[in-house]
Amino acid sequence: MKNIIATIGLIFTSSVLFANDGGIAAIKVDQIKMRETAIKEGKEVVVKKIAHPHFTIRFEGGEAKKLQQILPSQVSVITSIYPEIAKDFNESFKTLGIFSEASKAATGKGIIISCSDATLNDEGNKVIKTGKSVCTINIEGYAKDESPSDNFGDLQPFDPKNNCSK
Repeated sequence: MKNIIATIGLIFTSSVLFANDGGIAAIKVDQIKMRETAIKEGKEVVVKKIAHPHFTIRFEGGEAKKLQQILPSQVSVITSIYPEIAKDFNESFKTLGIFSEASKAATGKGIIISCSDATLNDEGNKVIKTGKSVCTINIEGYAKDESPSDNFGDLQPFDPKNNCSK
């Protein structure tokens, strides 16, 4: 009987760990417009409008740690299941989302800025520091029936005074 209960507990814990039971702090804006521009005759001109972007920008090391320090921590069920790693998790995994719904002026878009200086072990119960900050900026466009906020998990309010650490 103990083995059955332990197995059920393991299955439940595993399914919880892989569920979308987390979220990020996010800022909703009226619109996000993307433009490729060029300088012609001393003035910036639009070369191309980008309605449905799919871009990833990655940078690491150097002073990337400074960006990591000012971003709010991700919210994850992992810190509830393993409270002993909450401090390290909150210091290591930082993310901020910016999004707009589709409007007459622009398509819906989401920007996710993430930095971390760690990974989780396979069981998800240990934060392993890597020694350098790696940051990504993802920019995604969305179809009319999609909402950028769907990809952010449980939206958290963003308050720079309370969410950012030094």
